[in-house]
Amino acid sequence: MTTQVDLFGVILASSGFSAYLLGVRVLEFLSARLRSITFIKSVHTIVFIPLSALLFVLVYEVALDRVTYWTWTAVAVFLAETLVLMTHDWRCPLTMYAERLGSTHGQVTDFFFPKWFADHVFQVYGGLFTYSLIVLVIRLLR
Repeated sequence: MTTQVDLFGVILASSGFSAYLLGVRVLEFLSARLRSITFIKSVHTIVFIPLSALLFVLVYEVALDRVTYWTWTAVAVFLAETLVLMTHDWRCPLTMYAERLGSTHGQVTDFFFPKWFADHVFQVYGGLFTYSLIVLVIRLLR
């Protein structure tokens, strides 16, 4: 009696097992990183930069009295961000997560910018968004 080996089945099973082991390693790596304050700051910085660009596009387009796809995208994104901040007592959820990992209040700036800049982000960006939104509404109503 001869035994036939299903080569495709062996390759498929070993590939599946290798993918499982790789997945476990990736999850272990991400789990360790997610518990890192530096990782949280990096994620926040990566999110912050495009949001800043979007805000300045909104300010620019409102100043030029133009309404485009980017205008409405910026309004929607910043209204969503406002909703998130409102539901978290006007604090970024990533800041609260970093504090749970051991960073003390007042030392969490969440991104790699100077403290004087980080301390005034909400006031500056909130003011720019509010001003742009008011001007946009006035221009749309006339």
